[in-house]
Amino acid sequence: MNFTFNFIFIGFINIFILLSNKVYAENVTINILMGKPDALNEAKWNNYITYLDQNDILVNSKTGANNVKIHFSYDTKEPIPNNSKEKYVEVMKNMLKSIGSDSYDMFIFDEKFLYSDAPNIQSEFIRSTIESNLPQGNFVDLTSDISKEDLSHHSEDLLNKSYLNGHLYALPFELDFDLLYYPNNINLSKLDLETLSWEEIIDKNIGNGKSTLSVAFGEKDELLDLFIEYTETKYDNFYNNENVHFDLFYGEKSTELFNSFKEFIKKSSGKDIKEYLSTTYIDAYNSVFSKNEGAIFKGKASNYNSIAQLNNANQAVSILASLPPKNYDVTNAKFIVINKKSKIDKNLLIETAKTLTSREMQLQRSEMIGSIPTFNFKSNNEDYCKTNSSEICEFIKKIKPVDIKKVFDSRESTSFMEVRSTVPEVLLKFILDEYNVKYVTNVFSNIKFLILDKPENWGYLVFGTYLPFVLSFAFISTMMYYTYKFRNSPHIKYLSPGFCIIILVGLVMNSSIPFVHTFIKNNALAQFNYVYDTINTILFFLPMLFVTYRIYSIYNNTTNYNLGEKLNNKSLYTLFGIIFTIWTGYSILVCIFTDVYVEVGGDILDCRRTYYNFVFDNEERIIYRIYYILCIVLTCIMVARLGIVKKRYGEFKFAYMMIFALIFEHINAFVVFLLEDDSTLSFFGSNLLLTLVYTSFAYTLLGNKLIYLIRHPEEANTTRNKITCYDFSSDTFQYVGNSYTFKGSNNSKFNSDKSRTNKSQLSSFNGDTNSGINMSYNNPNSSATYKNSNSSMYNANNSIFNNLSNSIYNNQSNAIYNGQGISLMNKNYENPNVTTSMFGNRQNNLFNNNSEQKDSDFYRSQLINNLK
Repeated sequence: MNFTFNFIFIGFINIFILLSNKVYAENVTINILMGKPDALNEAKWNNYITYLDQNDILVNSKTGANNVKIHFSYDTKEPIPNNSKEKYVEVMKNMLKSIGSDSYDMFIFDEKFLYSDAPNIQSEFIRSTIESNLPQGNFVDLTSDISKEDLSHHSEDLLNKSYLNGHLYALPFELDFDLLYYPNNINLSKLDLETLSWEEIIDKNIGNGKSTLSVAFGEKDELLDLFIEYTETKYDNFYNNENVHFDLFYGEKSTELFNSFKEFIKKSSGKDIKEYLSTTYIDAYNSVFSKNEGAIFKGKASNYNSIAQLNNANQAVSILASLPPKNYDVTNAKFIVINKKSKIDKNLLIETAKTLTSREMQLQRSEMIGSIPTFNFKSNNEDYCKTNSSEICEFIKKIKPVDIKKVFDSRESTSFMEVRSTVPEVLLKFILDEYNVKYVTNVFSNIKFLILDKPENWGYLVFGTYLPFVLSFAFISTMMYYTYKFRNSPHIKYLSPGFCIIILVGLVMNSSIPFVHTFIKNNALAQFNYVYDTINTILFFLPMLFVTYRIYSIYNNTTNYNLGEKLNNKSLYTLFGIIFTIWTGYSILVCIFTDVYVEVGGDILDCRRTYYNFVFDNEERIIYRIYYILCIVLTCIMVARLGIVKKRYGEFKFAYMMIFALIFEHINAFVVFLLEDDSTLSFFGSNLLLTLVYTSFAYTLLGNKLIYLIRHPEEANTTRNKITCYDFSSDTFQYVGNSYTFKGSNNSKFNSDKSRTNKSQLSSFNGDTNSGINMSYNNPNSSATYKNSNSSMYNANNSIFNNLSNSIYNNQSNAIYNGQGISLMNKNYENPNVTTSMFGNRQNNLFNNNSEQKDSDFYRSQLINNLK
């Protein structure tokens, strides 16, 4: 019997333990990082943290009920920003490092930090100054896990702030806003702050020689918040959702606004202004309620209970509280977010967040630490307002909330994180007379506008970007037209007109970069510009390398395939097309499969400009450098081996242009450095310089040749008048209708494709310095073989000249082939359709049909002369 009872009892206990494990899981500790509380509330928060450490909360999740220990923590050594950008950035860096680790499971951010790094255009400030990626990428998306019914107790305005691009990442945790606290004396109790402006409060001299306002300007946001509230009361229609209000900060009224704010701060201080602007929370409070050095303390609504308790403990006079003048108040709610990198179960974290932001937990915190719930106070909230917080409820109902992030928000505005870190220091130095009004208005203008969009920069934009682009485009397009028109001229043909036109297209694309980049306003345009820059890079460098190689292969006679035989560009065009397709296709794939996005460079202290960025930016820059250097090295090697040819035909220009293009970005950066005192002038000056440099490259390439051909149209197609004829329609060298094969490097054969020579049809010619030679043809189809003493064999079956008028050597003023002798041409025609020509040279004018030496030197010299 006892055994049976024991067996059943032990079995019951095991079942109970098993069921208990299903209902009450193992205790879990959730670590939550928050910002450091202000000095007046820090003691209350420490007590609340201790309370939570000693008492678990029960959280229901999909796995059952869980005992969860909540542990809040903050950086006790967090520096006071003191309106310093450097100190604020330090605070942000520490916070973002925590977000990027798994040390904390949740975070509590104020609304000024939440999504403050998510402007419409990504900011370089976040990436370089804060040295962190966008933090919301580390937040758990709660959109599909929390229903709207679970959030119904929150204020609609605060719920809207919880979303980013339609996704719920945060839950409202508590609300806060500014309140003015002052002793209940005869001078202050009669103040009707709902009708007065900030300036009118100062003018009443309620401080009686003391500081009228005691503000913790040394703490974060206080100076900026007061400036916005001051502007609201000064211009009642200042704030709206259309961003028209922002004109006050840089428009005609901006000078009046900033100067009046400076005077307001100086009048309200009553002491050394520098000391006044470094006041902390506890110093500002003591100045009014302990030292009697100030009249009004500007604190927070969350300080209400703390101040009441401190006042009761000191048995001081009763304290009154009021909203800021005309009830305009900058609100600052706090939100809780979940860390993606947390190792705790996601569902448990979500349920815990819902519990911490529930109505019950918020009411508990309001009693223990005086925090303001995030309820919708327009509806009935008797459970909160019937307590000691009834006055707070009245303030919430009368408040005219100012969303400071919206004040600084526009389509292309900078991130509020940059505003929050920079503007307080700018205002501080302006009040201390370190900055002038012009500098301050420029900073505020930079918040809203990119440098290209600033109204005062339209003149620079037109004359520094648009007009140079139009002129450059027209100039280079004209060069392309004439290059095509004169494509059969020996002055241009040897440079391969097709590749020259491609190079000119690349140059016009490069010169238009400042113009094209003005339209980078979204990610789609960023992707377009990325592909655009890839193409212009290919079109500029690669054809120069190919043209240099073509000339090198001709003059050095190194090729043994079709390029060498016919000296055409088909092989090079094919290779260029393959490289172009691969490289362009790669850039398109990068846009499709990676993140190519628009980013804003610079900062609001100087100027902001857009450019595109992408994931593999640094790696690709290295690849481009290798590409540039490889093209330059190969070009220089070939140009160096061309020897005297490069001096006569200017192929070294390619190398010079490529090298200069590589180092130009450093020259451009140096120009920006020289003009750094004027960011607008430096920006548009560098743009103008870029356009001018690439336009000058175009002129360097073909400018002189095209101008010469335009002035001498009779030489636009003079190859028919050459004794050694280059047929440009077939890319072959011909003489009297025959084509020749150009093969070896030392011995060259020129084989007739047509009829064989007939000795009876040949003539032998010898000439001295100036020769008069008569040539007669009885048969128009007869052929002649000419041999020069420099040893090259030419076979031909056609006369070069069709008629006398086609010869460009009609008078003694024309020098032939760089020779110093003059050709005197006498023609006897038995057949009117046949013409003959001959030329004289001081060195050798001998043509024989007896020798077949295979030396290609003379051929190359004739080629040089023909292509000159």
